[in-house]
Amino acid sequence: LTIPLTYKLNEDRDLYLTLYDEEGSILWEKRLPVYAGYAHMEVDCSPAEKLAAVPAYKLVGQIRPRDGEGEEILDRNTLYIDLY
Repeated sequence: LTIPLTYKLNEDRDLYLTLYDEEGSILWEKRLPVYAGYAHMEVDCSPAEKLAAVPAYKLVGQIRPRDGEGEEILDRNTLYIDLY
């Protein structure tokens, strides 16, 4: 599953992505360093198990301070994914 992302930041940050199933269990997580500026990118979301064709996956993206400097979430977005 390839996820297209676009962001605009005024400082270097970390992007945390988490994919959940319909029951709220975490299927996949990734932390990416993202840099100040405006960017388009794609992230390969490859959970250990193959994704079933169900309508209830949820991908949560969070922007946080760089290198774990606190747990503050600066921005959060949620994408619901249907795989039919």
